[in-house]
Amino acid sequence: MVYSNIQNWEDGWQARTHEWLTSPERARLDQFGSSARRCQFLAARLLLRQSLANIFSCEPIDIELDPMAPVCAYHVTGRRLGFVSISHSGPWIAVAIGSHPIGVDCERTGGKRKWRKICRQYFAQEEAEWLLRLPREIAETKFLQSWTVKEALAKSAGLALGTILGEAKLINGMAHWPAQFSQYRAWCTQDFEGLQLSLVSKCKAPAFRPHGHYIPMPCNPLDAAPIPLVPLSE
Repeated sequence: MVYSNIQNWEDGWQARTHEWLTSPERARLDQFGSSARRCQFLAARLLLRQSLANIFSCEPIDIELDPMAPVCAYHVTGRRLGFVSISHSGPWIAVAIGSHPIGVDCERTGGKRKWRKICRQYFAQEEAEWLLRLPREIAETKFLQSWTVKEALAKSAGLALGTILGEAKLINGMAHWPAQFSQYRAWCTQDFEGLQLSLVSKCKAPAFRPHGHYIPMPCNPLDAAPIPLVPLSE
């Protein structure tokens, strides 16, 4: 998993990224009315394609993305490169690449959100009651952790978020998931620099551990700084 802040990127990256897009991606980009949303869309695909190109020693323009979740990336020759996932929150972009179905989600902390209402309306009663009993100074952070884990799980499983919000519970750092998700593992950052990041992967080996990095510029992976990813208990 890698993440970056597009506010720090050098000028010219948007034009370069547009050249790499496939026809379906260009059509989707044209549907966004907001310039901020267009920027996020382009940035996510730049960070993802550049990361894949660095790993597999290929050109970013030769990478295609299957739109069906869980999403896969392919070389133009038809060779599958791996499962991928994208998330964004404001200027932050996060992407994940794995050999198994994978999902990533990020959310900025400290924003104005009606998280208590969301808990009561969408979360399982047991989880909502636990969150609402927590001290104010940590309650929203724990809510964001649960929310991002569920988003990442939905992406890695190829399911709609609404089918998971009340089923996959996260209480006191313990994952209480239905049997169908028994092979999925989750990792989180601990409110890292005002950003909550969560990663979920369907992996057969319990000892599997992912790597997380912050990259100032997508084209220079040598400057990547490792970030801690803490596994959830089960």
